[in-house]
Amino acid sequence: SPNVINPYVQVDHWVRNADRSGREALDKKAEQVDTIAKGVAMATFTEVEIRHYGSYYNGTESAWLQALMWLYVNEYGDKEAISEGLSDPSGWDETGYGSVHVPGISIRAAVAGLPRASGHSHENAAITVSPEGHEGLIQTAKIGAAVALRLVTDPDLAAKVKEEHTQWRDYGLEEELITKEMIRPKP
Repeated sequence: SPNVINPYVQVDHWVRNADRSGREALDKKAEQVDTIAKGVAMATFTEVEIRHYGSYYNGTESAWLQALMWLYVNEYGDKEAISEGLSDPSGWDETGYGSVHVPGISIRAAVAGLPRASGHSHENAAITVSPEGHEGLIQTAKIGAAVALRLVTDPDLAAKVKEEHTQWRDYGLEEELITKEMIRPKP
């Protein structure tokens, strides 16, 4: 409230990092945010208590699902927008914690003529309500449905995706990108 000095303020802040180096980069970013909070507390002669209560990390994508997605991008995407290979095959998706339990993938539609815009920006938001943005949504839905249908109808491929996911999770544990506490026990 204006002109009021509150006796207590709580801030809940997520730390995300587009850097693909994983947990180390996220930890460094969290340390930077903590330092900023401590600096503000010192500058305002207040106390700060920092509590880290969760963990966020970039989720893993499946190479099998990436290849399958690329097959359907070529089938449903705008031919003018498709390059010869995967552009920027990131290996990470934004499902984060969810991809510890379920294989993840970021579906990238191919729509010609879209300007480059940062994710989560006003420019990107404007694209989503444009005719090109609507075309991208339709393509994404078609690609996602085709990938899902293929997994349901091809048990061998589904088993390969599941095995790869298990290997990624084991690697994440070994490299301390995730913790055992993040893995939900099977019901």
